[in-house]
Amino acid sequence: MKKDIINMTRKEILSVPTATWDDGIKGIICDSLLIVPGSGEKEELHDSGYRTMRFVAVVAGKPFKIINGNSDALDLDGHGGYGDWNPDKGVPKTIEPRGWAFDCLPVSGLIRLFCPGYKIKAGAALSSFCVYAVKKG
Repeated sequence: MKKDIINMTRKEILSVPTATWDDGIKGIICDSLLIVPGSGEKEELHDSGYRTMRFVAVVAGKPFKIINGNSDALDLDGHGGYGDWNPDKGVPKTIEPRGWAFDCLPVSGLIRLFCPGYKIKAGAALSSFCVYAVKKG
């Protein structure tokens, strides 16, 4: 049985498969995301000059897939925080508060993003990586 992310090393966490565009990264639902900053080497720098980040989807305390590796920004509830809105209907004026939270795993030192009472839905894996809170159940 796989260890829980709390007891895993960075190397163990990053040994999970990487999702491809064909896997349908957009729409992957998970319990939390681990944020893995790039090393700062030239190939891990974004065109903006900032380090890229990889994101590992976590399901039931276990790493599921690496779902993005090229973004230099993470947008909670999408660009501007307006949620997963439909451009044909316009930008919503407000969305329900979510309560996003971060903590730091004790062994790997990776940052974990979660949203109590919600699951996390991945958006498109582009320059900025958008994630959305979706109600559990």
